[in-house]
Amino acid sequence: MKSAFAVQKEKAQKSQLQLKIKLATPGKVSKAKNKDKKAGSRAKSEKITAASKAATKKKDSPKKSTPKSKKTSKKGKSVKKQSPKAKQSPKKNSKDGKKVDKKPSAKSNKASKPEKDAVKKESPTKAGKGSQTKKASPTKQSPKGGKSPSLTKSKSPKVTPKDTKQPTRKPRVKNQKKTPSPKVPAGKKSPSASVKSTPTSSSKKTSPSMRKKLAKEVTNKDSGSSTPSRKRKNSTPASKNSKKLKIKLTPRRTNPSPPKREESPRIVNSSTPQNGPLGKNGPSKGRDSGTESALLFEWLISPVSPQNFFDNLWEKKPLLVRRHKPQYFQGLFTTVEFNKILKENDVQYGKHLDVTTYTDGKRETHNPEGRAHAPVVWDYFNNGCSVRLLNPQTYSAKVWKLLSTLQEHFGSFCGANVYLTPGGTQGFAPHYDDIEAFILQLEGRKRWRLYSPRSDNEVLPRMSSENFTDEEIGVPILDTVLEEGDVLYFPRGYIHQATPPSDTHSLHLTVSTCQKNTWGDFMEKCLHGALQTAMEEDLNFRLSLPRDFLNFMGVVNSDLEEDRRTAFISKIGELFQKLASYAPIDVAADKVGMNLIHSSLPPVLTDEEMSCMVYTTNISFENGEFVSDANILSEETEIQLIRRGVLRLITQEDEIQVHHCVENSRVYHGKPCQFFVIPPESAPGVEFLIRQYPKFVRVDDLPLEGDLQGKEVELASLLFEKGLIRTRYPLHTDTEEER
Repeated sequence: MKSAFAVQKEKAQKSQLQLKIKLATPGKVSKAKNKDKKAGSRAKSEKITAASKAATKKKDSPKKSTPKSKKTSKKGKSVKKQSPKAKQSPKKNSKDGKKVDKKPSAKSNKASKPEKDAVKKESPTKAGKGSQTKKASPTKQSPKGGKSPSLTKSKSPKVTPKDTKQPTRKPRVKNQKKTPSPKVPAGKKSPSASVKSTPTSSSKKTSPSMRKKLAKEVTNKDSGSSTPSRKRKNSTPASKNSKKLKIKLTPRRTNPSPPKREESPRIVNSSTPQNGPLGKNGPSKGRDSGTESALLFEWLISPVSPQNFFDNLWEKKPLLVRRHKPQYFQGLFTTVEFNKILKENDVQYGKHLDVTTYTDGKRETHNPEGRAHAPVVWDYFNNGCSVRLLNPQTYSAKVWKLLSTLQEHFGSFCGANVYLTPGGTQGFAPHYDDIEAFILQLEGRKRWRLYSPRSDNEVLPRMSSENFTDEEIGVPILDTVLEEGDVLYFPRGYIHQATPPSDTHSLHLTVSTCQKNTWGDFMEKCLHGALQTAMEEDLNFRLSLPRDFLNFMGVVNSDLEEDRRTAFISKIGELFQKLASYAPIDVAADKVGMNLIHSSLPPVLTDEEMSCMVYTTNISFENGEFVSDANILSEETEIQLIRRGVLRLITQEDEIQVHHCVENSRVYHGKPCQFFVIPPESAPGVEFLIRQYPKFVRVDDLPLEGDLQGKEVELASLLFEKGLIRTRYPLHTDTEEER
């Protein structure tokens, strides 16, 4: 039983078919009239393609042709692709001409199954031909400018309401020019082929069911496909929407386009649980602290491998890791701990904490003077202010452990800030930073938008930017919402802004590294020392400048073409080449290392480590003396540095300095450089400990020189008292069984 909608639809199709046949079939026409019209169609067919001429010649063959076929040629119907039915039985068509004019037969409306199967087999091949040539367009097939009834009525009138409600994804794909076309499933035609073949197929004399099927096929593929196709001349409402979307996705940039090195962000989804190493505070006995640091970083960006990260992502493009595991960073830092820090510590506005807002394109800081008391801070928060805690490692042991371990992996200082933002607000304007940033979403959710560097000069900048407006930054390359457990990485120079949804707050930790740790910064230290050495040792650097060089050098003379100017520039080039040979590269490396030691956080020690160090020896006061139960270091005692990067030997003038970070403050540069001086003869012993790490070595194996030979225990005791080395076993044990 057909529905009322189906009956109305079938009636509409029948009326369209009847209209087509009336326009295409004149009824009874005289032979003389047919000859005149035949001659006229031949004159116009010279402008048509070679394929249509071949089809016209077939009509002129001795076979009988009905007046209907001649009239079809006159009206601009596709002679090239004539219905196989019309070629096989022309007499039948001519006999049924009157009947068809009045009312279409039931047989024509309801095609038999063999006919439908034949249509299915023919359609792909003919669609393919239509997609290979541009001459199959409707305008070239119709002598009267593309007014063929079958072409104009084979589109929207046959689209069902169900088809029109389907979302059109095609305009979005048109904008994504770089996205490769997805593979078309087996048994289906590509949308481009179906669109091009539609005019050719509909121009044939087909049954209503066949035309209905073709129209549905074209409509479904236009609305549901994600394969890019060319823009058609007769655009549908979906193509009009594509213009709006295209404007919306076009970057509004006035500055030069971003460099070619930039790529789209990498997004990784992972739900594999992985327990983090935050439960440990340091390496196990005999294990390299560098290995522990590498494992911690691997956990941080999991499931992306560190090698893949540094080869393809580091300083190149952002990375988003969606874990779908809210407990991944559980215990690292919470709002409860934040509140406890405010209550128990002297947190000062401006120095340790900032209160900010960003509304209507204006960023404001609302820091009062003095200590940040918890009730006042939370009042700011409840009124829509973001709260930023600077250097949370000062107060949080977990954050301290995280950063002190990661800094050894990066070979650069690692810092952090905590950001607590109310729902639906924004605390900071769009900007870029001078650090490599890792965003760890701890609580709630937050929407992040990232923008490419606006020019080559802003790729990996050495300084942070000022605040930008939306008009200055263009369209984001990444617009995503971070959830608990997710990680977002982006290189320095990428503009960013973030806002939590209105239904939740956001707490995230930003881990930063690689600030002013570039080749250029290293060269600065090299060039200064190289020039000093060259001036002392090379006479060419001490020769006087030409007496008249100001007459041909300078900005005023920059366009001057003169031999003296050329010779002067050539001389500078020669001196620069010589300067490289005087560069104190190792001295510059020691200066970088000294700065890193000064900036580094002190190591976080385990209970097992402390039992083998100076900190936990049991001391008692007996008979007016302090007595320790720790064994005194001997020549047989095995010792080891507590961390690979805990100290560095620096040569300053005529003395050897041992710079270390054990006594550093947890506040960035909270103390001056921590170092002590050793005799030059002791330096080989310290170098031996550095190179042998993580192995334990006997005290008497330390190589000393000169008068200090045989005083290895004194050097070991000095390092032990400074907290730089540990013993293999706790010092208060007496027997091997206890060890």
